Amino acid sequence: MRFHFNERQRFSLRKYSFGLASVLLGTAFFLSGQVASADETPILDRVAVAEASEQHATTSDQQSIPTKKAVDEEAVEHSFSEVSAGIQESKKAVNNSENGKLNDQISKVNEEATENKEEAQKTETLDSASSVQNEESKNSDKKSDKSSDLKDDYTENKVSDSRLDRSRRAISENGWSSHEIDPKDLSFKAVNIPVISGQYVTRDDINGIKIETDMFDIPWTYNYVIVSKSSNGGEARHRIINIYYKNLGTISFVDSDGNSITGVTTSKVFKNSNNTLTSDDGTPVPDPSDAAITELPKLPAGYRLKTVGGDPTKVKAYIDRQTSDTIYDYSEIHTNEVIDPDSLTPDELDEALKKYPAPKISSETWSLNQKETVTLIRQPDGSYAIDPTIAGNGGNQFAPGTRYRLVLEKDSTAIQQTTSQTVTYTGAESNPPQNLQNDFTFIGEENSQTHDKTWKQTSHTYGEVSTPVVTGYYADKISAGKKTVTPDQPHATDTVTYKKLGKIIQVDEAGNVIPGSVSKNYENNPVDPTQAAETKIPDAPAGYKIRANQPQAWGYNITDKTIEPNDEGDPDRISRDTPIIYVPIVNDVTKPTKQTVTFEGAGTATPSPDVQSDFTFTGKQKQADGSITWDQASHTYGKVIVPVVEGFYSDKAEAGSKVVTPDQPEVTDHVIYKPLGSLVPKSDDPKFPSTPKVKYPNDPTDPTKPSKPIVPNVPGYKPYLPDPNDPSKPNTDKPVEPGKELPNLPTNPGDDTPIIYVPIVNDVTKPTKQTVTFGGAGADTPTPNVQTDFTFTGKQKQADGTITWDQTSHTYGKVIVPVVDGFYSDKAEAGSKVVTPDQPEVTDHVIYKPLGSLVPKSDDPKFPSTPKVKYPNDPTDPTKPSKPIVPNVPGYKPYLPDPNDPSKPNTDKPVEPGKELPNLPTNPGDDTPIIYVPIKPENPTVPTPGPKPEVPTDPTPGPKPENPTVPTPGPKPENPTVPTPGPKPEVPTDPTPGPKPENPTVPTPGPKPENPTVPIPEPKPQIPVTPEPKSLDPEKVVYELPNTGADSNSVMTGLGVLGIVTILLGLAQKKKED
Repeated sequence: MRFHFNERQRFSLRKYSFGLASVLLGTAFFLSGQVASADETPILDRVAVAEASEQHATTSDQQSIPTKKAVDEEAVEHSFSEVSAGIQESKKAVNNSENGKLNDQISKVNEEATENKEEAQKTETLDSASSVQNEESKNSDKKSDKSSDLKDDYTENKVSDSRLDRSRRAISENGWSSHEIDPKDLSFKAVNIPVISGQYVTRDDINGIKIETDMFDIPWTYNYVIVSKSSNGGEARHRIINIYYKNLGTISFVDSDGNSITGVTTSKVFKNSNNTLTSDDGTPVPDPSDAAITELPKLPAGYRLKTVGGDPTKVKAYIDRQTSDTIYDYSEIHTNEVIDPDSLTPDELDEALKKYPAPKISSETWSLNQKETVTLIRQPDGSYAIDPTIAGNGGNQFAPGTRYRLVLEKDSTAIQQTTSQTVTYTGAESNPPQNLQNDFTFIGEENSQTHDKTWKQTSHTYGEVSTPVVTGYYADKISAGKKTVTPDQPHATDTVTYKKLGKIIQVDEAGNVIPGSVSKNYENNPVDPTQAAETKIPDAPAGYKIRANQPQAWGYNITDKTIEPNDEGDPDRISRDTPIIYVPIVNDVTKPTKQTVTFEGAGTATPSPDVQSDFTFTGKQKQADGSITWDQASHTYGKVIVPVVEGFYSDKAEAGSKVVTPDQPEVTDHVIYKPLGSLVPKSDDPKFPSTPKVKYPNDPTDPTKPSKPIVPNVPGYKPYLPDPNDPSKPNTDKPVEPGKELPNLPTNPGDDTPIIYVPIVNDVTKPTKQTVTFGGAGADTPTPNVQTDFTFTGKQKQADGTITWDQTSHTYGKVIVPVVDGFYSDKAEAGSKVVTPDQPEVTDHVIYKPLGSLVPKSDDPKFPSTPKVKYPNDPTDPTKPSKPIVPNVPGYKPYLPDPNDPSKPNTDKPVEPGKELPNLPTNPGDDTPIIYVPIKPENPTVPTPGPKPEVPTDPTPGPKPENPTVPTPGPKPENPTVPTPGPKPEVPTDPTPGPKPENPTVPTPGPKPENPTVPIPEPKPQIPVTPEPKSLDPEKVVYELPNTGADSNSVMTGLGVLGIVTILLGLAQKKKED
């Protein structure tokens, strides 16, 4: 069975394998050295036989594909280069010795291929763009989604008479290795599949090719295999390869509805892919299954792409896109029919194979006329292109065949020009409304590039408009409109101007309009707005009658009493008024007059009014308007002398003399009286006595001004006029004399004149004194300090004796308080007191108090009497003392009192004897107790030998070494008493003096009794805490000097002398205290 696809192009490659017989046959050809002619090529027939079905030549359905010869040329070029390679490979496999014969055959084949190529180049190809456009127009008109409408998307090569033309190889074994080939290897299968301009092979078609190796391990490719018995009885395998080419897609242009645009035939077929596949041996192989990015064809003049949102890369398009394709895949077909290419002509071979089925397109699905937005690619040169590649369309293998019909729109803008005719009416108080006609519009187009405009109609004339009649007005034309408009002047206007119609006016003989008269407009002509109608003259005004002759009136009809205002020679005459003269009717009239002078403001003393009425006007009155013409225009009455009223002044001295007229026959004059001012006494002195005002006296000859008043005399005060800069103050340069006339009066007689009275004063003085007294220091108290070096001065009023002092106070100087020995004062400075005239004498008191003392104290009953030490004075400050010297009491250490128990010493606060006391009390009069604590010998050495030489040996057990007792009973070793009794009981009267532990002179103690070398390690033995030391019998104690071993008699002698000195010092202190 043979399938015919009239609108498809199919390449068939048939490979035959005859087993061993084929090898022997091939060997025989090579060994015989015979070269087949172009019409007798059994090797080529075995290797590649091109088969093609007939193709309908329907021109209306012809696709944009290369012509037969153009396709053959390219196929022949590919086929024979591959055939030559196949022969070279076969030659190697048989016998290298036959190279010459085989080369001859190859040369012959190549020569024939070259001839066919040259012949093919002489053939013209079809116009691809025209073919595609025809197809696009056809598909756009059909608007069909049936796949049968696209059957010519597939094509087959038409069978040629030449066996050479039919020997197209689509796939070559040239360069194939003997190793196993991947059946899915696209590059292997596509080796030397011809790349036909404007067409592509679907990858499904390529992938459908199978791979198999023969007995020589040479791979073969095929779609399907027909197995039959060869002529020699062996099995023959007919490997059939059909390669189907589909037309590459196209770019064409349609209108917004997807229809062809008249006169636009521009289109373009997608470019073949420039990509390559790599064959098994690394050779780059052209990819026949894809397209390349293709630049848009040039846009036809006057058109542009229809973009989306103004984005030039987004355009509207109608798209035909294949969505699926099915190819039958046949298995091996076994037949007993012998198909021997060597014994069959090409036509016989082709006929024999027709009965066997071949793969075919069983179905294909398209999505047609899909209105979509296409994204264009902007190329570096600024042009735009479409990407139809498989990769650029999500891996869709049918993408290269997609047909893009881009929507164009005219590169011009449809334009309209509205028009109008407007008739405007002007001049009238209430003009008719505009007459507007706008029922015509010019239609045209504007070229977007040149901006030239083309109009379907170049002019239009509007209709005529009748001019309306406006009452009281006439128009300048009876009709308007009929204007012609053009696209360049689309709006026409016409103006009708109205003017007021004239009037019939009623005037007097002087030509003046009669007041109250009626003016009548000319009546309108109801059928002609440019004319007036004959108008009747109005009735005469009241009081008037029409004059018989009216020579000034145009169009006057004396009989009908009408006016015909139109004038053919002067169209605007009807705008001028026509005066009609009337004469008035008159009567005699009179008008009495009166002058009245009134007086006011003087209370009960106000004079009575003065009235004069001795004149009357006479004249003539017009009956028409009541106007009068008087014989006299005015009259002046006589003057009236204004009387003087006591206590008041008038605003004028004479009244009357008023003018009366017929329009103002009665006149009045007013005289106003006002109270005269007064002389007003004033003073800043609160003691100024109450003094009455003095009213200005009248001038007996002039009612408008007063006479000068007498200035009152106020005892003790002097009168002055006010200061012009400060009227509340007296002008001391302007005194006035009491009891005499005021020198000047104010400009306004009603204004008061203040007289400021100033008290008469005398000079007074007051002496002062400051006394500083001192007390409390007994005989040493200083004498008072008295200062009297200031005296107050002032002025005393004569009237009431009050005084005003020049100075309200005075501060005396300070007095330095002297230092009094043994006393402190309550202040360091005195004086600086303030005296006033009311308190001219002041006193300041300085109080002295005795200074405190430093008071030695001790809990020791043997503490010697020690006198107090009075705080010394601070020589620079009488209010505080200096620091006293702490007395040195031998054998005692001084301490400040414990703040928690002032009777106890603060052992943390010792003071240094013979040095100043560190701090004084806040009150300089308070005493400061100094608590003396006996100084105990730390570790004296007894003279008797013992286990501890440092401790004196007593016949009786002694105390602890920490608190050793001295051998003598004296309580104060630092101040030992002499053997003779002293005057103070505090001093012990023991005949034997006690040793001085800090500086002992006894023979037994060491040289430094403050740091004894007793064996007991007591850290602080300075303050003994044992009871009062026990008295030792001096006869039982033996003292020994530490270095000389001298007898204790010398020690006793020294102690005696020290005691005498102490007693003498005590007596001297006692005497001082007494």
